[in-house]
Amino acid sequence: MAVTKTFGDAEVSVGDDLVATVEIRRPPDNFFDADLITSLADAYFWLDDRDDARAIITEHGQVVEALRDALMERDELVGHEITDVIAGCLSQTAGGSPVLEGSPMYS
Repeated sequence: MAVTKTFGDAEVSVGDDLVATVEIRRPPDNFFDADLITSLADAYFWLDDRDDARAIITEHGQVVEALRDALMERDELVGHEITDVIAGCLSQTAGGSPVLEGSPMYS
């Protein structure tokens, strides 16, 4: 279930895919001051405390590392390049990964 939470002038949205977006809501110029920096810090600390996102990274650290290593070799990964790295990583681990195998990116 998607979640949206507001911290001062920063709004955090976490989608069902656990991708988070932090948006500054200070129109028209989104100027920075100490209050905004505090709001952004609070937003990122809240994201850091989310057990669901942390569990996926912890359980699948080898995939994160493989993607990081691939990005160090190239400037970007797109489309099948991402899924190829994930598939290669999962083929080296026993039993694969139920979370990633069920995700739209892996299918």
